[in-house]
Parts: sequence; C-alpha cells; structure tokens
Amino acid sequence: MKRQWRPGDQVKITIEEAWVQSRPHDGLLIVSVGADEISIDTEEPAVSIELIGIPDWPPQAGDVWGDADGVHWFAMPYSGGYLVMHSDGLVHASVRGVETFLAERLGLKLLFRRGPS
Repeated sequence: MKRQWRPGDQVKITIEEAWVQSRPHDGLLIVSVGADEISIDTEEPAVSIELIGIPDWPPQAGDVWGDADGVHWFAMPYSGGYLVMHSDGLVHASVRGVETFLAERLGLKLLFRRGPS
C-alpha cells in the first residue's frame, strides 16, 4: 500500500540527478528534476547540496566554458601542467587536481567548445 503523507509529517527528501537551471539570486536555485522545476532555498539550514559532476569535466586547454551567469571562461595552458581559466582577462584561477573547487568557485557548468578552435 502506498504511503499517504499528511500535513505535519516530518520527512527527509533526497533528489537524485537534479540539474541547476538558474540562480535568480544568492540563496535560491531553480533545479530541474525530470520535467519539473523546483525552487530551493539554499540558505535554509536543513538544505544540503553537493556538486556531483559536470558533463565533459575536467577542462582542457582551448576549452570555452560557461558559468551560472552566462560568462564565458577560456582554458589556457600554463607551465607545470596547470590550466588558467580566465574571462576577459579579469579573473584567473589555476587548475590542477582541484576540479570540484574550481567548479564551485567559478560556477562552471557548461562546455561551449572543446579544445583549440
């Protein structure tokens, strides 16, 4: 028999494979789950969100990535096996074994172009 939820029931909800669609402002995410979109208040103490993966990760030299705000980031080779991600020459971040940090820090989410043009 299927459980009938009642107002006042305390529940723990886990959503697998939710995809961030937008970030209208700090503290709010709009995610898609199947065909549905759900708003999540990320500043709510009971909410926990973990980055589990980005398609086409990690960046490679010559890549062009987009962040959550639609800004383009360019992956350029740097000495010692590092990549430098930059946007309009204003912000730089070195990459080498810090993929999750970089993804969270820059908000990289979408590969626009792979490798050299």
